[in-house]
Amino acid sequence: MTEKRVVWTNPDGSVSVLTPILGVCEKVWRKDIPMGVNPIETDTDHMPKDRLFRAAWKASADGCTECPVKAKEVAHALRRAKRAEEFAPHDEAIAKRLPGAEETAEAARQQIRDKYAQVQLQIDACQTTNELRAALKTCGVA
Repeated sequence: MTEKRVVWTNPDGSVSVLTPILGVCEKVWRKDIPMGVNPIETDTDHMPKDRLFRAAWKASADGCTECPVKAKEVAHALRRAKRAEEFAPHDEAIAKRLPGAEETAEAARQQIRDKYAQVQLQIDACQTTNELRAALKTCGVA
């Protein structure tokens, strides 16, 4: 079942999505739309199915789509965050300077670097947001 949505591009380039409440007249919900924007009425069939690349959405004449260029930036940010998460326990071992732990931790960190270097190359090669989703699955993000 499709539901109505109203989308518009904000001055900063982000996209806002308004979900009108059934039974509430357009005059009432229009007050929630900022002046100076061009709202587009659409339905959920013309919206991305998930919010993974929400920061890469762009309003278009028929609804809302994902910009592959912006989505690639989002994918790299997600990759870096996941890499940092995997680095954390090894960073702690290095910070504590326990004898013998530094070498083991640094070896583990290098494996993580190598893994995410491959993911970075995969992301760079992607042409579509579906390809980006697949690349992010390889490192457990999507």
